[in-house]
Amino acid sequence: FAVPASYYLGEITSTQIGNLFRGAGLLSIPFMPRESLLYVSTLGVAIGGALVPSAIITMASRFGTPATSGRIMGLNQMSGSFARAIGPLIAGSVYELSPKWVFYMAAISQGVACLTLLPMIGWSQGPPQPPVTSARADSVTVLSTDDA
Repeated sequence: FAVPASYYLGEITSTQIGNLFRGAGLLSIPFMPRESLLYVSTLGVAIGGALVPSAIITMASRFGTPATSGRIMGLNQMSGSFARAIGPLIAGSVYELSPKWVFYMAAISQGVACLTLLPMIGWSQGPPQPPVTSARADSVTVLSTDDA
């Protein structure tokens, strides 16, 4: 499901849609009066969870040069691992104060993620690159094949 959506919509758009689904699902969980409606909220979280990671990995692989793409993808994985490690600690602390605020906080973070992607709309193959300038004639070395 996520690969065709990313293919047809583009990585940035599918990441934004996924974050919106996640945010709406998380925001609505505290307001569900019945358990059956809770499944609708968790469906939104699941759809967002399917759309976002694959699109982010694809975006991360497009940034940088071939020499730096491994470093960029490693930073992407590291930040995701850090979030999975520190997130439950923060959410547990907030849950002690108010159980509903955990969901509000998660929905707000999804909204912030959508806003940070706004400047990237229109990038199809990574960030804009600086213009290529032509080489100066005096900086070119001509090698001779003359043996004499």
